[in-house]
Amino acid sequence: MGVLCQARLFYLPTFQTGLFDDSWLDVFRRSNVTPSGFFGIPISEGTGQTSPKGTLSIDLPAIPESEAGQIVTLEVTIEDESGLPVSSRAELRVHPADYYIGLRPDAWFGTAKSALGFDVYTADWAGNASGDKTLVAEFKQVRWEKETDIYGYPAYKPVYTPISSSNLTTGPDGNARLSFTPPTAGTFILDVSGPSSGSGVARTQTLIWVGGAESAAWPDLPNQRLELKADKDSYKAGETARVFIPNPFATSALALVTVERGPFPKRRLPPSAAAARNIRSH
Repeated sequence: MGVLCQARLFYLPTFQTGLFDDSWLDVFRRSNVTPSGFFGIPISEGTGQTSPKGTLSIDLPAIPESEAGQIVTLEVTIEDESGLPVSSRAELRVHPADYYIGLRPDAWFGTAKSALGFDVYTADWAGNASGDKTLVAEFKQVRWEKETDIYGYPAYKPVYTPISSSNLTTGPDGNARLSFTPPTAGTFILDVSGPSSGSGVARTQTLIWVGGAESAAWPDLPNQRLELKADKDSYKAGETARVFIPNPFATSALALVTVERGPFPKRRLPPSAAAARNIRSH
């Protein structure tokens, strides 16, 4: 049997690659529940007879194209002399293109009407520079439409509004720079793509949160939840963390902020502007 599942096959340190992670929108996810499609989608199965030397040649079906990396798992089960099954598995990695696009924003959140900068890096499967790639960058605002399934659980559909776009080419070292200016507060996505030497397409997205004086349409998460966004993925001792708090109200409001380190919590009541507030924590 052949099984196909999507997977993140490539990691580029300090850069984001592939489609943006929207798992934070699934507020009811539970670690003890197996998500749908976790074990993959069967794509083919059949029977065969080994040769006298114990070999069997298997032709794999065509792999559907995907903008994300995929893993094809081949599982073979035979019957031994006692009539008991014996199984074995092997995996094949399928990359969406012959190179990857890495995006690194100067900050994970910004301010309306202020330019946002991004580093762009194109690399081969080994993480080495793959330069002179012609790319298309699209900067779009994202609004989240809330839908409810038959069980009453919410799902969020992104609705995009184009803001601006740009064509660019990475240098021989694989590097390039981009800059876009968000006109208002809200969530924005930078989508960069480029053709592959084959039939695939290299594509990477990164999501940016933008604050401002006016109110913004933040995702309406259930149970009055807020999605906080730090300006970095990790910090060293002594560094200052900046955290973005989206304000779900149309006017300014107080926010109770608790910072915990072991048994020693620290609480603050900073006022939040109409759209969002950045706070600092040491």
